[in-house]
Amino acid sequence: MVFPEGARGTAKLYSDRYSLVDFGTGFVRLALETKTPIVPFGFVGGGDAVPTIYNAYKLGKMMGVPYVPFTPYGAALPLPVKLRVHYGEPIVFEGTGREDDEVIAGYVETVKSRVRALIEEGRRAE
Repeated sequence: MVFPEGARGTAKLYSDRYSLVDFGTGFVRLALETKTPIVPFGFVGGGDAVPTIYNAYKLGKMMGVPYVPFTPYGAALPLPVKLRVHYGEPIVFEGTGREDDEVIAGYVETVKSRVRALIEEGRRAE
């Protein structure tokens, strides 16, 4: 399992909880090399569980983590909320993983748009 947003995706503030940050490209290259389908999913509710209003990056660096999140109530302890995962149909791309960056970027955008649609589907189902 891979998370194309990486650690950046976990650092979203509450106001950005349904947005997507830039995806990396390695997951597509890996899927092509291993001839593995990509199963997109939209995760809904995580931003409500830990409604981050500020990320302390310097404090995180001192503690050996990417950042320390702060919420309106202080500590980043998760609230009891419903978390939902909406899965999409597997996506299969043809190639070897050595395609030009532009080709890979197009595949990444396809996955990102599917994930975005699944998040919106999940929001409508709330």
